[in-house]
Amino acid sequence: MIKEIVEKYQNEKGFSLVELLITMIILVIFLAGILFLFEFGLTSAKILQTRSVLNTKISIAMEKMLRQIRCANKFKVPVVTEGMAANPIMFTADVRGDGVNRDVMFYRTTADNPLGDNLLCTCEREEREPPNELEWTDSELAKYLTVLTFEYYDSTGESLGNEITEDNRTLIRNVEISITARRTLGSKVIEITKTGTVTIRSSLSYLIKERNINV
Repeated sequence: MIKEIVEKYQNEKGFSLVELLITMIILVIFLAGILFLFEFGLTSAKILQTRSVLNTKISIAMEKMLRQIRCANKFKVPVVTEGMAANPIMFTADVRGDGVNRDVMFYRTTADNPLGDNLLCTCEREEREPPNELEWTDSELAKYLTVLTFEYYDSTGESLGNEITEDNRTLIRNVEISITARRTLGSKVIEITKTGTVTIRSSLSYLIKERNINV
């Protein structure tokens, strides 16, 4: 009886080395596929989150600029200083609704500006303490901001160019803003562009008067 049992197990064959190797290869491929899907899911989620954050930040910045430019009653020729990118916008407006016109400017700085990451700013040029509430920067958006441009149009819709000059500043009735932010995640480039147009609604009679008397 014992002899028959021993002979039975001796005649049975186990897995060969080739079969084990094939099994291991299949297992490795299966696990690699799972890891790839997991990593792809995490990357996709991060891309969507980044795109959403950039879109939100651009929207907030755009709304701030549109709201204040809408109140403009006089455009000024801005002086582009060292470290400031071209195409800034400068104007006076009663942005607080208290009847006081204050200077406001939006601009983007260059990468070598000592201001660092504060690339998107609006400044009320009024020296007083505490610092005025209209000054704001968005360093998070600034890290990825690649474009901030302004285009100007007259009342007929004709373009006045992308710079405020002494010749066109009293003709401006509409301003178009373009903002582009770009961020790189590995080999993936995420870019968001948003444009907005605002019609000047404040003190148009003041603008016309200013143009007629050539102030």
